[in-house]
Amino acid sequence: MTAASSTARCGNAVAPDPRRWPAARVTLRGWSVRHRTRAAGLRTFQLDHLGWPPDDQRRPQLCDHLLKQVVSLPDGLRLSSPRRSVVLAWNLT
Repeated sequence: MTAASSTARCGNAVAPDPRRWPAARVTLRGWSVRHRTRAAGLRTFQLDHLGWPPDDQRRPQLCDHLLKQVVSLPDGLRLSSPRRSVVLAWNLT
C-alpha cells in the first residue's frame, strides 16, 4: 500500500485504509461460555481441547481444578468460563 492509496490488501480481500476510518469507541464487555456435560465429557472436552497428549502430567491437576469450578445439575455438570471482549463502535452518520 502506498501513502496515496486508500485501500490495503489482505490476501485477495481489499480493505479500506484504517487511517481514513472515523474514530471508534472502545468498550470492554464481559460474557461467559457455558458448557454442559457429564464428568467424563468435561475431562475429554476441556483437556483434549488444549491439545495435551493423554499422558501429560498437567492433566490431573487441571481436571481437579475444573471439577472444583463446575455446578452440579440433575442431568450432568455445567462449567462457566468468564471472558472479556473488546467491542469497537463507529458512528458513521
